[in-house]
Amino acid sequence: MELIILQADRTSINLEDVTSVNVKTIDGEMTILPNHIGIVSALNIGEVHVKNDSTEFGYAVHGGFIEVADNKVVILADSCEVSDLIDSVRANEAKSRALKRIAGESIADEDVDLLRAKNALKRAELRLKIN
Repeated sequence: MELIILQADRTSINLEDVTSVNVKTIDGEMTILPNHIGIVSALNIGEVHVKNDSTEFGYAVHGGFIEVADNKVVILADSCEVSDLIDSVRANEAKSRALKRIAGESIADEDVDLLRAKNALKRAELRLKIN
């Protein structure tokens, strides 16, 4: 099975001989195996676990869509980060800022958007989890 992760502002990721892809959709977690039925679904902020015969890869996907057809998995990601390249110090700082915003502590006269702060917290926690 082939996996393609497309991002608007970055180089795409293309992997062949993938044996499974595990994603978090807006309806729940899903594992795609070779010869999976065709689907299209919206993705939530979450991990994407990819396996082939010898290796396991981890990605942080921050929303988007997934399409499965003809032994090909295409992820159109709002943003995607490879687990090996995530800066844990920066992720911890982002988590701390998000927690302060959610707790109601304004930072440098910012108007706090609670939904935005909660999503920032989800992204930071995801980065730390897969790192």
